[in-house]
Amino acid sequence: PINSSTYQPINLCVLRGELLYLSSYKNTMVIKINPQCPEIELIKKAALSLKEGNPLIFPTDTVYGLGANGIDPGAIRKLFEIKKREETKPFALLIGKRDDVYKYCKNIPPLFFVLTKRFWPGALTVVMDTLAIVPKELLGEGSGVALRMPDSKVALALLKQAGVPIAASSANFSGGIDPAIVDDISDKLMDMVPFVIDGGRCPGVPSTVVDLRGGVLKILREGAISAEEINRVAY
Repeated sequence: PINSSTYQPINLCVLRGELLYLSSYKNTMVIKINPQCPEIELIKKAALSLKEGNPLIFPTDTVYGLGANGIDPGAIRKLFEIKKREETKPFALLIGKRDDVYKYCKNIPPLFFVLTKRFWPGALTVVMDTLAIVPKELLGEGSGVALRMPDSKVALALLKQAGVPIAASSANFSGGIDPAIVDDISDKLMDMVPFVIDGGRCPGVPSTVVDLRGGVLKILREGAISAEEINRVAY
């Protein structure tokens, strides 16, 4: 289990006029962010914590995510422990730029560029063959990494400030509801991370997941983008 004693309680404080508050959480700082114009100075503290290996909760263009440093095996293991998730079930890897795909994937098919030209940034997760830099802890039982570039100013600012990709899943315990607002998230889960970024309401619909390995399109999960729309763009 996560040793919450490693997280030092943070006192109530004000940074550049914005209130950072603890609410009732022993070791968690909740940061209210403007989703349309994220305050970078407020994000930096959470981004540094993430880069150093700590998990956090943050908004995306789908649902609230539970994330960690995506190239830190220890940080990824923390996500499994927190979510009580089987290690055979992989996490997605969020990236800040489409060109980042070259850092983490090989055998990139032309179909990737067709689909991401239309749907990135956005609610499309793409599974492709992985390079060795991606920790095996991220992959579950498979050999593919699930990449996504979110269409969220807050998530993209967090990625930029952290300087690392984010291993992410929905901010719930395995089998729980997909949270659209911070109030949907379990208090127990909130108290297991040092930072929560509150960016208001997310759409509340998970991403669509496609597998492009071998250059063949397979729709693994239909979410915010319909299978019909995926097929129309692909073919």
